Amino acid sequence: LERVPLEQRLMIHLVRKEYDVAVGILAGMRYPRDWYGGYSALRAAEQLETRYPEQVLAFYMTGLGSLSCSGSRKEYAHNARVVLKLRHTWVDVLGQPERWRAFAKKVKGENQHRPAFQEEFARVIPDWKEI
Repeated sequence: LERVPLEQRLMIHLVRKEYDVAVGILAGMRYPRDWYGGYSALRAAEQLETRYPEQVLAFYMTGLGSLSCSGSRKEYAHNARVVLKLRHTWVDVLGQPERWRAFAKKVKGENQHRPAFQEEFARVIPDWKEI
């Protein structure tokens, strides 16, 4: 399997139900910047999130650009989609909404003077305006 690309190896181990090996592979990967070529890693992360939520959170975190620097709307939209996955893992998988709220409050506060950032996050994240 050494010659097989990482994403394919990851999916092979998932099919074989070798979850500990699969999460080890995922831990060495970065969140994809676009859907092309990264779909398998995201699907694998979703399959592993209930067994290894902290490792999947760490994988999702690799997808975040700088959250405290100005960027384009496209970057803000990408970061919002990644943060939505973090929110899902904290709230729905781990049952720790307080961790989500602490993270979200910090991010929102650091970006309060970036209206485009706030608009993109409010468009993607359901409770962003209430935070």
